[in-house]
Amino acid sequence: AEDVARLARSAQVVVFSCESGEESSKAARLLRLAGAEPRLIDLDPKSEEGAVRRAELHRLTGCAAFPSVWIGGEFVGGCHEGPKAEAPGIVDLAFSGSLREKLDAAAAAAAEEKEKAAAASRDESAALSASERRFKELRYKFFFKAAVARVPEFGVGVEPAAIAEVDA
Repeated sequence: AEDVARLARSAQVVVFSCESGEESSKAARLLRLAGAEPRLIDLDPKSEEGAVRRAELHRLTGCAAFPSVWIGGEFVGGCHEGPKAEAPGIVDLAFSGSLREKLDAAAAAAAEEKEKAAAASRDESAALSASERRFKELRYKFFFKAAVARVPEFGVGVEPAAIAEVDA
């Protein structure tokens, strides 16, 4: 159960298909025309994993037909139809103008998630302990001095003030 939900959220647009049928190919093509790059997940009907995932998709969506299209982790139906008004399929969404809105919202959410991850990384760097900061500083000085020691080999001069600044 978690596997299908995780896969549905694994990209801005996910298309579950079964044996890469004509409708699945059409859905992927239409999504590309709308500017999306869908992640295609083929649920092999001959594999146990594919059968389990197909059953889970049916349980989650109430729809046994393929493709199963997800935008921003939300089920939107198949290519031409869907099981309910809020998941009518991508063709109906395109004609109503909702497809572009959903794709834009998914892209914005992905960008926000990426920014949060970047901010968390920056916060982690800022949260270095004093000893970690001191270690990084000493490592920088060591490599700078090693590089300066090799400068005469290349015929380049280094200002004494720059060396004194690193030693400070």
